[in-house]
Amino acid sequence: MAEDSVRWVEAEEAFLLEALLARSPQRVPFIEAPFAQAAQRLFRVRLRWLGYRRGDRLLAAVPIFEARRLLLGRLTRIPPLAVYLPFVLAPMSEADYWRACRELLRFLEARYGLCHFILHPTQPDVRPFQWRGWSVEPRYTYWITLDEPERMLKSYSESVRRAWRRYADRYAFLAHDPEAWGAMVELHRASYLRRGRRPPLPEAAHRSLAQDLGADERSGPLRVASVRDVQGRVLATIGWLGSAGTAYYWMAGSRRDVPQAMTVLLGHWFRHLAEAGWTRVDFVGANTPSIAEFKRRFGGKLIGYYRVWRYRRPWWAIVDRIRSRKALG
Repeated sequence: MAEDSVRWVEAEEAFLLEALLARSPQRVPFIEAPFAQAAQRLFRVRLRWLGYRRGDRLLAAVPIFEARRLLLGRLTRIPPLAVYLPFVLAPMSEADYWRACRELLRFLEARYGLCHFILHPTQPDVRPFQWRGWSVEPRYTYWITLDEPERMLKSYSESVRRAWRRYADRYAFLAHDPEAWGAMVELHRASYLRRGRRPPLPEAAHRSLAQDLGADERSGPLRVASVRDVQGRVLATIGWLGSAGTAYYWMAGSRRDVPQAMTVLLGHWFRHLAEAGWTRVDFVGANTPSIAEFKRRFGGKLIGYYRVWRYRRPWWAIVDRIRSRKALG
């Protein structure tokens, strides 16, 4: 019988990792090369993959953005704006899943002062984390199934359908508008400030992340959908990343003095994605009341997922929170 083991996935074993990602529902753009390379450059982390194996088969892998901090030692980090940092799993039985989690968590607990992950919605069983004393926080998002335009329109709330009928022809939709990338960053940051929240990273790093992902180019993983008025002003933008058939609503924002600009943009964007062969939109969070209510009106399915973390010493949480706030200025 093949033995189980936990060890790092080495560079020469990249084909094993790629094969696992190809068959795993936890494949997301926030662990793929373009985002990982940008995060390593901007946030002083390095990506390593920890693998759980049975003989020569890689059954699970954990993406670890590793950092070092004074007092805390080695940490795993979630880079700013990484929506998910999941365990990547092959199809397996419940018993094998528990065993894989147990062995991976043992390794992580022994090595890191802080372990921190955001699991994908397709990993709903967090009991192995709770059994080992990890903290678990439920979160929520909406998934939109992309379909024929008329079917999608029928799933919208009456207020959204009314806004679409009234405003859809007033604004010009651009499926990819690289000239709007600067406005995309500004509108995204403004959306945080309107809710009384600090943007997730400093403006220079925010712009650098967008540029590193190709938002200002005709080709690149980060695409910028927009609507403009007759004067050419950018009214609303969605910077989105995609992987495995799912488009992630990511750096999004709109002008508040323009009626229904984001509603119109979403309607056009859903149609464009469906025509291009995408099957689903992840709305990337529905955890703030006003935002959750806006997203609910588009008829998606409410989906739960989890943030999980563990500090080796309770007081390290306070030190780490202070350092994080200073780092963000």
